[in-house]
Amino acid sequence: MMKSFIVNVVDIILIKDMQTYREWNMFSAAANGRCDIIKKLIDQGCDVNAKDSKGYTALYHAIIHDQTVAFDLLLKHGCWDSLGLKMAINQKKWRFINSLITGANMHPSWFMEERTVKEGKNYIGVQKIGGEYVYINYFYLSFESEYYYQICLLLLNNIRSLKTENGIMQRLLIELIYSNSRVRERLWSYIKLAIQKGGEINVSARSIFTSPITFITCARNQKNNCMVNFLKNHGAIIDVNKKNIKFYNKAIEGNSDAQYQLGDKYYNGDGVQQSYEQAVLWYAKSAVQGNSWGEFNLAKCFQYGHGLERSLEKAKEWYTKSAAQGNEWAQKAYDSL
Repeated sequence: MMKSFIVNVVDIILIKDMQTYREWNMFSAAANGRCDIIKKLIDQGCDVNAKDSKGYTALYHAIIHDQTVAFDLLLKHGCWDSLGLKMAINQKKWRFINSLITGANMHPSWFMEERTVKEGKNYIGVQKIGGEYVYINYFYLSFESEYYYQICLLLLNNIRSLKTENGIMQRLLIELIYSNSRVRERLWSYIKLAIQKGGEINVSARSIFTSPITFITCARNQKNNCMVNFLKNHGAIIDVNKKNIKFYNKAIEGNSDAQYQLGDKYYNGDGVQQSYEQAVLWYAKSAVQGNSWGEFNLAKCFQYGHGLERSLEKAKEWYTKSAAQGNEWAQKAYDSL
């Protein structure tokens, strides 16, 4: 008669089989593809993300031994391992890479990161910079490798958001400026995905160049009409000059006057691609800070249904707030409703 029990201290299951005691744990079960034992351990409350003495999880052992069924079982029960993913990428194990990245809400640092490593370590992508050995990760490796290019595309598609990652957008812009024609196509594909993930479209290299350079400047200089149209449709400032860039930077820093004025530019198509939706976005940012002209213009958009659903009630609400601050135009607009 088979008997099994758990020793809670080390999460070991002993199974009596043919008069022989065999000792298993989560790591050895994963390495050998013993899903039956993994299930028993999970049922007993064992931690699927526990690490062995070398810092490896059961998922890592499943990957390194190509145990796909055990891997899927562990992944299903919440096991995830960054070391396992790095190892899978280095060994080009696409079956595991796809499963670990897809839908995982990856942190942006997976796509682009620099970190110092100890001299003599055998890391992929290590370069000596300023006397230090620096690990240049998959982004830079992708310039020369189709494999790492596909890895970067997969990572970007599964990054949760780039809304607050201006550093990454800045780096993409700098690389684009200095890149050769062979690398540009890959950089543009990254930029397109990054913008769709919320990355700031109007970052500039203003601290380096006498005239500000943005993505749309590069697209025009490279005669890339496809990207010019894409950037226009996603809110790129068309008239790229020092005044507009400085103006835009004030808006994104939270200046309520600059925000409603930028909204005016989008509303009227003044130096940017005309967009009521973008106008509403900036008017709203200004209005919620209590700026009377932001409130007035947001009310106007509600009144005429420009960039959002028409609502006279909302228009009255925002006209009232603006008029309360002494805006005579808001009071006149309210009285005309």
